[in-house]
Amino acid sequence: MIASSKFIEYLSTLVDWPDTIDSELKIALWNSYTKKKDFTFKKSQIVENGKFGDYYYVIVGIPKSELLKFKIAYSQIINSIKNEKVK
Repeated sequence: MIASSKFIEYLSTLVDWPDTIDSELKIALWNSYTKKKDFTFKKSQIVENGKFGDYYYVIVGIPKSELLKFKIAYSQIINSIKNEKVK
């Protein structure tokens, strides 16, 4: 779950956000959009796991093509929110 959320966070950096948008608004829009979307990464693989002190860790990797299949534009986010308000 946490690994997937990190991949989804990375996708937000690829959105064509307007230069003038406030960072807090960007986060709010992104969170609103991702709550309604289902992101499934089918080709994930455990790269490494182990223990560090009292903590266990797992490093998960996915092919770049699998991650980038979710091409998200700013206009998609806005239209998704507009469509939700119409319903």
